[in-house]
Amino acid sequence: MSNPVTSQATLTSAIEYQLNLSEFLKIMRQSWRLILGVVIFSLLISFVLALVLPKKWEASATLQIAKIPSETGEMKTIEDPLQTVERLKLIGFKEKVLENLQLPTKKGHDKRSNILIDSLKAISIKNSEFITISVFAYSEQDAIKSIQTATAELQATHTSMTRPIKNRISNELKIVNDSLSITDTDISKLNNQMSNAGMYKTASEFAPSIIASNLLAAKETTRRALQLQLIQLNDRLSSIDEQSTKLINTIDSSDQPTFPKRSIFLILAGLLGLVLGVGIALWKNQK
Repeated sequence: MSNPVTSQATLTSAIEYQLNLSEFLKIMRQSWRLILGVVIFSLLISFVLALVLPKKWEASATLQIAKIPSETGEMKTIEDPLQTVERLKLIGFKEKVLENLQLPTKKGHDKRSNILIDSLKAISIKNSEFITISVFAYSEQDAIKSIQTATAELQATHTSMTRPIKNRISNELKIVNDSLSITDTDISKLNNQMSNAGMYKTASEFAPSIIASNLLAAKETTRRALQLQLIQLNDRLSSIDEQSTKLINTIDSSDQPTFPKRSIFLILAGLLGLVLGVGIALWKNQK
């Protein structure tokens, strides 16, 4: 069985809701001119703002973070992409970019410097060695140039970070090349020695030839090992250059300003005007 008290309360609530809704709709019908006027006024203000506010263009690009060979031979990023994202936030990094753009490095001296300091940012692409950097500027050309300059500065930073390991590999290459050169010289001497000895008829004459032959075989083994090491070191060195920090696609920019978006301004202004108009109508009715 239903509770008579609960049923009565539900019925009362439904009646009150209908009365409130009817009163609200009545107020809206009476105040439609006011509401419409507020909406139109908001749209006009929004349109003027869209015309007056400085236009901004956005450019973005995706970068691959440099990789270096680990001790096990596997390639690993020079730094975690999240660290690179934080690096681009540093005011010191932004000042270097501004310096390369020949702009004031301190905020407040030039609007182009201000917008770069405020808008240059990066986000990491999840589970990858890629990041996306973006920046705003007061022209499409400036936005693209800012991305190019920021990319060049990041590349220079990562190049300096890879230089120690490249120097170490280069030193190892020099040592291996020197050892290979010495080994080639020894092999050549042994070959000449065996060639000059000619045919041996006695055991005493044949023994040195056996020793030279064994030594030659050992030198050939050493030479093959050095050649393999040389190939591996050259591969490691070339892989560092191939896996450097670089753009993996063209810089993305729009022909039209990214801000202000006139359509978005008008939509938001219309909604704000409607809410404000309804609020004013209800306030006037209460008075």
